[in-house]
Amino acid sequence: MKLISLLLCISLTGISPQNQEKKTLQYAIEQAFRTCITTKSDQPLKELVTILTRDFEQEDIISTRYWLSYAYYYQALFAGEINKNEKRAEHLIDTATSLLKPSNTDSESLALLSLQTGYSIRFKSYFSMMNLGQDSKEYAKKALEINANNLRAYYALALNNFYTPKVFGGGSEVEFYLKKALSLTETNIAENQPFWGKESVYELLIKHYQKEEKESLANKYLTEGLELFPDSKLLKGLKKIL
Repeated sequence: MKLISLLLCISLTGISPQNQEKKTLQYAIEQAFRTCITTKSDQPLKELVTILTRDFEQEDIISTRYWLSYAYYYQALFAGEINKNEKRAEHLIDTATSLLKPSNTDSESLALLSLQTGYSIRFKSYFSMMNLGQDSKEYAKKALEINANNLRAYYALALNNFYTPKVFGGGSEVEFYLKKALSLTETNIAENQPFWGKESVYELLIKHYQKEEKESLANKYLTEGLELFPDSKLLKGLKKIL
């Protein structure tokens, strides 16, 4: 990834250069998403997509595809969840997945593709749901074949199982996959490698235990999650429910 593009990303989102974690493209995209919600405009993400598209066109490699796809994914989330524009959200998520499908030997790309494919289901016909759900599962499994310690792939599998109807085995593997994800320790993450997922693992595990009416376990992991992510709005929201 070109340094100039990274610096532009940081500039666009007002990221402090003193915080090394906040210099990553992941943080820049997620911060742009938060700014979009605050300003009720998708302009910050559009600007990032323009920069990342230029990088991708100059150098088509796994990294440029991944982060451009990640930015499109957040655009889709903003369009679908905030603006309630399902037609635009479907177009954006389809664009995001199309960027990752050629990257079938990269574990991180496949884990993200699994997540994106699962999200795309909500915009598709009933008859497409089963196939897309299976595709999402297979992408995550392939990600783990390449890297058995990919936390994000385990999260994707857990999310897939969480939303699978119970008659088809839904919920039976959620706990296993999420606890496996929590057992992994990610250290020495290379520059602009993804590090998202652990906070979401806690969120989904708590929701799973709530669904199973196991309140003591839900509280246990909520406490543990908040110790690691004290500013997490996801987890704080669950605290109110409990």
